[in-house]
Amino acid sequence: SILEKIDNKIETNDRINDILEEMAQALFESWFIDFEPYNKFKKSELWQIPDEFEVTEVRDICSQIRNGGTPKRSNENYWGGKTPWIKTGELNGEVITDTEEKVTDLGIEESNCPIVDENTVLVALYGASVGNTGLTKIPATFNQACCSLQAKEKVGYGFVFQLLKHLKPRLKQLSRGSAQQNISQGIIKEQKLALPPEDDLRRFRELVHPMYVQMNSITVQTQKLSKLRDTLLPKLMSGEIRVN
Repeated sequence: SILEKIDNKIETNDRINDILEEMAQALFESWFIDFEPYNKFKKSELWQIPDEFEVTEVRDICSQIRNGGTPKRSNENYWGGKTPWIKTGELNGEVITDTEEKVTDLGIEESNCPIVDENTVLVALYGASVGNTGLTKIPATFNQACCSLQAKEKVGYGFVFQLLKHLKPRLKQLSRGSAQQNISQGIIKEQKLALPPEDDLRRFRELVHPMYVQMNSITVQTQKLSKLRDTLLPKLMSGEIRVN
């Protein structure tokens, strides 16, 4: 049936995106965690790192790190606008191309909600979702339970996104040490890392960024197919549309 074909296509799309994400993650871990392409190492405050690497902090690889905000629910003039508003429940380690809720310009203006560009990394700060990540593929705003990281151009969003995914167990561990099981923007900023030389970052960008462009296209197509299926289903059930 037509619905079965749509479901199969959605399933295939999800599988392709999973494979692309696994490839990006495997490349990051091979090069920048296991240091497989390198053969000369030095001692550092972290561990043995390749000679060309330097120890730095997350704050030094980002041009901007910000907290989000939530417009008052009681003011209906703040909700139902055009700007996507991202919640931590929508951070599932994937690209973000749409959101459940949208806010108005007035809601943004009066609620301290920052607008971030596409290719911004978001990370959850509170509760059970601490350390969960997302990568915006649309200009959007986000709630105060998230923090946004804009990668420096020479570093690239793909590197920052994969780094934050790699740091997730560490961030979860740090959150358990606090009464509310939360972390702060400050904790994210001070996380240390071994930063590769610019040539290696560029090579990583050239390989990985096209994967995220493809993931974005596939996710947008999947959303359109889901809407089509949801529109067709009641019409097929009622007999308004017949499929031979």
